[in-house]
Amino acid sequence: MKRWFKQLGIALVAIFVLAILLVVGANVASIVREQRTHDVAVALLPIPSDPASLARGRHLVTAVSGCSDCHAADLGGKVLVDRLLIGRLVANNLTRGQGGLAGDYTDKDLIRAIRHGIG
Repeated sequence: MKRWFKQLGIALVAIFVLAILLVVGANVASIVREQRTHDVAVALLPIPSDPASLARGRHLVTAVSGCSDCHAADLGGKVLVDRLLIGRLVANNLTRGQGGLAGDYTDKDLIRAIRHGIG
């Protein structure tokens, strides 16, 4: 009986060590993937500013993609949830105005992010 408990203890320790090694390995692999860089040649696109294009963009934001559902009608961001037990969830300001995310990026950065998914 004593021998059986000893073997069970060794097996449990081995499983625990294996689990730790798997978690550490997964963590290292994710860090390596996160630190990879990608060079993408971005061709600048003409960005139209005529009234028809602006109306089409407004339609895409409000009706098609639903961006304004979370980011407000002017894309200035809004608080979605603010509850004590759940926490606070805020949609970012997507404009180029004060406090907006787009103000920190060039047109090339935005094209790279939207078309290629690269931050």
